[in-house]
Amino acid sequence: MGEVELYTAAPEAIDPDESVIATYYVEGRGIPPLEAGIKIAEEESIGTWTDVATLTEWARDHLAAKVFSVKDQRGNAGIVKIAFPIDLFDHRIGGIPNILSIVAGNLFGSGSLNNVRLLDAEFPKAMVKAFRGPKFGIEGVYKALGVEGRPLINNMIKPCTGYSCEVGEKLFYEVAVGGCDVIKDDELIADMAFNRVED
Repeated sequence: MGEVELYTAAPEAIDPDESVIATYYVEGRGIPPLEAGIKIAEEESIGTWTDVATLTEWARDHLAAKVFSVKDQRGNAGIVKIAFPIDLFDHRIGGIPNILSIVAGNLFGSGSLNNVRLLDAEFPKAMVKAFRGPKFGIEGVYKALGVEGRPLINNMIKPCTGYSCEVGEKLFYEVAVGGCDVIKDDELIADMAFNRVED
C-alpha cells in the first residue's frame, strides 16, 4: 500500500463522529499541498522517520490519518483537511495535551514544510461530551485570585532553566511583590539535579 492510498480518503469516507478533523494552511518545500498534507497525516498518526517492523496491519487500517480535502491557493501552498481517527486520542477524558500533541505536534518542525498553520479543529460528539470544560471558568479564576475590573497579569519566570531553587524563590517573590496575579515557571523546568521538586 502506497503513501497516497494509506493517508488519503474521499470526503464521503470520513465520519465526523469518529474523527478529529484538523484544517491546516501548508506551504510545501518543493512539494504540492496534497503531498504536504500526507506528510502531516503520516507524522502525526502512525508514521515514523523510518520503516519499523512493529507497525501492525491493524494500526495501518485503523489509525492512519487521512487527507480528504485539498484546496490549492498558489504553487506549493494550500488548505488541507486531515481526519485523525478518534482512537488515536485519549477521548474518554478529553485530554487536551494529547489532542495538541497529535494535531499540532512535530509537524511544525518538519523539513518538508516551509510553513504550516493549524487553522481549525473539529471534534466528534463523544470527545466534546467527555471534556466537561474548565472547572472554574473565567469568572471562577478571577474570584479565586481576588481580581476585579482589570485583566489578569501573568509572568513566566526566566531564564527558562539553569537556576537553583533559591534563585527561583527570589524571582518568584519579586514578581509576586510586583503585582502579578499568575506566575509560572518555564516548561523546561522539571525535577532536575540543580532544581529538585522537593526543594
